[in-house]
Amino acid sequence: MFGTSQRLNKTDNSTLQLYHNSTPIAATQTYKYLGLTLTSSLNMSQHLAAAIKKASSRVHLLRKMRSFMDAKTTKLIYQAMIVPILTYGSLSLYGSTPPHIKSKIEKVEDRAQLIIGNSETIPKAESIKRKQLCTFVHKCLHNDDICSELKEYYTIRKTTANTRCNGTKLDIPKIKLEAARKSTYYQGAIVFNELPKTTRKETNYRTVKKQLN
Repeated sequence: MFGTSQRLNKTDNSTLQLYHNSTPIAATQTYKYLGLTLTSSLNMSQHLAAAIKKASSRVHLLRKMRSFMDAKTTKLIYQAMIVPILTYGSLSLYGSTPPHIKSKIEKVEDRAQLIIGNSETIPKAESIKRKQLCTFVHKCLHNDDICSELKEYYTIRKTTANTRCNGTKLDIPKIKLEAARKSTYYQGAIVFNELPKTTRKETNYRTVKKQLN
């Protein structure tokens, strides 16, 4: 069962009885699905804690390999073997990462940067998540191949006043719950509106990716 902590506390899980082909389906507090550890409140801290542990062990291995490789090769291995762990499921994670978890991710990145050396700057997980979120919003606005429900996710702000941002920024969704503030639906509009006007106006997907890079 998914819901806010307050709603879940009021719900008696024992009353939930589901069956598939006469076989009862057991209720659980966590479930791993497509590589994401989902909890009842959709708090991603448990998933991120496991990701940080896995990434940290690979950074340790990277340190042992460093003496056999130059900085550029070490960076490539970092990007291929560690960055995907820290950024997997970025649309679900952006906005829902607690400050103490962010701090741990940054420590892993700092260790990796120290191993690789200052001659090669590693990409930061937070920047990659922001870029992926922006490209997702762009697809929702301009990609005809995306499903119809996602096309209605974001609305371009249009007013009668002839302002500089008219027709390029998105309406910020009205929300009631703090949990909604962490959602892709809300965070996508916030991050997209922070882009330069030329990028917000661009309709070509490849051009937008180049500008974000």
